[in-house]
Amino acid sequence: MAAFFVSQALMSLSMGLLLMMGVYTLMRGKENSYITSHLLLVFALSGLLLLHLISLLYTTNMEEGWRKLLLKVPFSLLPFMGVVISKLNSKWQLHILLWFIYLVYFTGTCSTVVYMQYKDFFDPLILQAKPIPIVFGYGVYHIQFSILNAIACLSGLWLWFSKRGMLGNGLWVALGCFTLLNVVNLHVLSARTGLMGFYIGVVVMVVREGLKRKTYYSYAIIGLMAMLLMPFLAYMVSDSFQNRVINTMEDVDTIIHAKNPNDKSIAMRIEAWKTSLDVIKDAPLSGVGLGDLEEQLMLTYEKRGTLLSPFNRKLPHNQFLETGIHVGLIGILLLLLIFVVFFTQYKSHALMLGVISIWFFSFFFESMLERQVSIAALTYFLPFFSLFLTDNKNQDQSIF
Repeated sequence: MAAFFVSQALMSLSMGLLLMMGVYTLMRGKENSYITSHLLLVFALSGLLLLHLISLLYTTNMEEGWRKLLLKVPFSLLPFMGVVISKLNSKWQLHILLWFIYLVYFTGTCSTVVYMQYKDFFDPLILQAKPIPIVFGYGVYHIQFSILNAIACLSGLWLWFSKRGMLGNGLWVALGCFTLLNVVNLHVLSARTGLMGFYIGVVVMVVREGLKRKTYYSYAIIGLMAMLLMPFLAYMVSDSFQNRVINTMEDVDTIIHAKNPNDKSIAMRIEAWKTSLDVIKDAPLSGVGLGDLEEQLMLTYEKRGTLLSPFNRKLPHNQFLETGIHVGLIGILLLLLIFVVFFTQYKSHALMLGVISIWFFSFFFESMLERQVSIAALTYFLPFFSLFLTDNKNQDQSIF
């Protein structure tokens, strides 16, 4: 997990080694309960990988096609990661998650301090839909980091409220401080995908926990009220959050009144989505291939007579549409099936439901399988949270 924030090469190496450990475990004939309990997931991921491989036969830009295929391979091998994580006991699972929460805190705080130092420079840029950069390590893309931050906030809240007995008093207080600061950093850095994902994840988790433990209804109501109050509080005290809200309102006004979408982030995204749908309509079964998305999208922008200037003609920023352009409608269905598996199989697991809701939402506003950080995070987090604290031994005792 530390590799997300430190080095692209280290991330590739660590992911490769973990996946090889999963393959080795299966080859030795060890218990493979994660694979056998997720056969539908294996089918969906294998089908998606096969479609990507076949698309190389008809893509014209073979170099770009192979680059994208190799980038996506870890996600296709996700079940092997589950095999490795299933061997971790509760102590190791908790250690890993606590370190992740701390690393998000450290990275987010570094970035927030830089924003505060150059506030007069960044605030006008936020009004133009420009991001606050994530400055620690090799530079995580701001939307991907906002998703990691949202997951860290959600995990910290869940641990703080439900696992105090495992943490001990000192660590419980430290976790509360780091989680609070992660929530603050999330609102200061103000990437909208992560912010909305966080609120959706919290609502899903709180409602699920409240339904599961009927005595928690009062806590659920208080939690939901806090979620409603928090954006108003952030608007009052955070200039960056306030500027992002103003920018969003301007975008919405542009969309409603069909104004010129240039330099309006959400309006440009919607124009990209419409153009992506036109590309999919032209090749609904096969897609255009892994290497030809950008070329076909730019040609379709021209055909549609878009008002966007060439500089503002964005790629889909939507993983479902991006997959549809690459390999057709079957690819979109297989991608949806992956989420259906996790939503249905873990419908009683409050934290997992919250985390999968964050990822599902993010797929509509960002191409999460087109960047290394989000692919590595998905490959690790989906099996990790599906197995988190499944070892019930000594869960009520402090492990520190």
